[in-house]
Amino acid sequence: MKLIIVVTLMLLFHHAAWAATFFDLSCHTIHGVLLPAGGEAEPVLLLNPQGAKALLAFSEARLGRDIAVTLYGEPLLRMHLLNPLRTGRIPLDAAALETVLSLVRARCPAVLRAAVPESRRFVRPLSQADLKSQAATPRSPAFPVTCAEVTAITLAKLPDALWREDSTEGVLYRVGIHLDDAARQRFAAFRASAEPTWVVWDDVAMPVRRVELVVQGQRLLSDAPLLDGFASDAVLLIVRTLSSALALARTACPDKVPSELLRLDLHGREIGREAIAPGPSPGEDAP
Repeated sequence: MKLIIVVTLMLLFHHAAWAATFFDLSCHTIHGVLLPAGGEAEPVLLLNPQGAKALLAFSEARLGRDIAVTLYGEPLLRMHLLNPLRTGRIPLDAAALETVLSLVRARCPAVLRAAVPESRRFVRPLSQADLKSQAATPRSPAFPVTCAEVTAITLAKLPDALWREDSTEGVLYRVGIHLDDAARQRFAAFRASAEPTWVVWDDVAMPVRRVELVVQGQRLLSDAPLLDGFASDAVLLIVRTLSSALALARTACPDKVPSELLRLDLHGREIGREAIAPGPSPGEDAP
């Protein structure tokens, strides 16, 4: 009995110590992603003053320890703290850069649209010409999944700051195709093996690994494939209309099309839900 108590206490202590090594970020604490240019040695995740202050206090208390940086609990990177992080800059290696860009695109799209007049090294959205020319780019590698491997489908509506002047009703839609554990692991390995495409916009070059899902032999095509995101258990596709979102969901798995739409703000936070009118006609948008 004593042994059980001792082991339990040791496990609890280990869990508490490990939990304390996580520094969790939110959309409100990230300022942008700074890429190498003009003497910069490496890309960095740049925090705003609020985030920088929290990071300094966190790092000062954990010198000499390994920490994990997360975004709303999603792992971004691990690092060993040798010095206090005083500038609000978190250095990124190549693997961490891709993970950060993917998750920030999915969870905090407004962050990558931050206007920084004094610098053109921050990631900004593709121009209208870039978005319209994506159909001419080489096709992405295809990852096959079945309806049985899709655990859920989520649809979300959020303000459109992507297409700007020709936005559709000022909103865009995000389709989340959630995969089971086995499919998710296969997808991660498949995506890691894909050759990155270097995309340049606003004088910024970014590595993007484009992977399209194929369900029952049909590709799930978004309206902005270079900006699709990848969460821990889902592939996140961006489309311009509700009818397009519903069409993707029905193609992926007709019996898992949700009956409600999540309403998100620009930071990816849920601000409400609304019912989806059943069975809109092809090409017809719900109000």
